[in-house]
Amino acid sequence: MSIIDNTAENLAKQVKKASPHVDEQIVKYYYTRVLNHLIFYLICVPLIILFNLKISSFIIVFMSYVLLRRCFGGSHMESDIGCLVLSVITMVGGTWVSNYIKPSIALIIAIYILTLIVVKWTGIVDSPKKRIVKLRAAFTRQGYFTIAFLSLTTLVLYYFDETRTMTSAAIVGVLIELISLIIGKIRYR
Repeated sequence: MSIIDNTAENLAKQVKKASPHVDEQIVKYYYTRVLNHLIFYLICVPLIILFNLKISSFIIVFMSYVLLRRCFGGSHMESDIGCLVLSVITMVGGTWVSNYIKPSIALIIAIYILTLIVVKWTGIVDSPKKRIVKLRAAFTRQGYFTIAFLSLTTLVLYYFDETRTMTSAAIVGVLIELISLIIGKIRYR
C-alpha cells in the first residue's frame, strides 16, 4: 500500500470513529482522490512556473481534458504513482505543446470532427477494475453534449483570444483525451 493509501485509510478510520454511520470505503476513496489531486497540483504548478508556461493555458488544457475524460473515460495506469507521473507529464507537456499550435477555424472543426469519430469508435473506455454498467447511455449523452460545449467554447475563444493561446490549449486537452481513448480501446479490447 502506498503512502497516499495509508494516509487516506487513517483519515477514513478517524472519520468513521467520529461518525459511525459513514461508509469507510467511500471516505477512503474520497481522501485518496483528494490527496492524489493535491499532489498533482503541487507538482504541476511549480513545473509550469519553472518552464515559464502560462497557468491559464495549463488550466484550459486540464479542463478540456477532464471534461471529456469524465464522460468517456480512457486508458488507466496500474498504480496511482504511474497515473500521477503520466498525468503530470501529459498536462505539463500539453501546456508546452499548446504554445506551438497555431489554430485556425479549419483545424478546430477538424479536431472536433475527429473527436466525434474517435468517440463513436471507442465508446466509453472504462477502467477494467470499475466497469460502468448502469449509466452508460447517460454518460454517452452527456459526453456528446460536452463535445458540443467544448467545440462552441473553442470557437468563441478563437474569436476573442487574439494570441490564440487559450484556443490551442483547449485543442491540446481534447487531443490528449483522444489519445487516451484510443490507447484504452486497444488495450482493453
